[in-house]
Amino acid sequence: MLLGGPDDAPFGLEDPDADWRPAADVPLSRLLDEYDAQCARSREIVAGFPLDHLAPERRPGEGQISVRWILHHMIEETARHNGRLDIVRELTDGVTGE
Repeated sequence: MLLGGPDDAPFGLEDPDADWRPAADVPLSRLLDEYDAQCARSREIVAGFPLDHLAPERRPGEGQISVRWILHHMIEETARHNGRLDIVRELTDGVTGE
């Protein structure tokens, strides 16, 4: 999106719940490799822009967002999902964090 290209995520508006479907047929090693590759690509893209750069508007009326906003959003999303995984782990093994 920052580069102005199409949204080619593995799920889209036609199936907004697709990201919640299990990936049971995909080996964990592949999922982790794909995640690492996406993180590397994101770092490469963001490195080419100042924090105040505004990304192109994705859809009419949505407005523009800054690189700073995008990075903050990704940190927030990662933290949120890590927190959920920690809850699942605690429910599984009974060990709580500090």
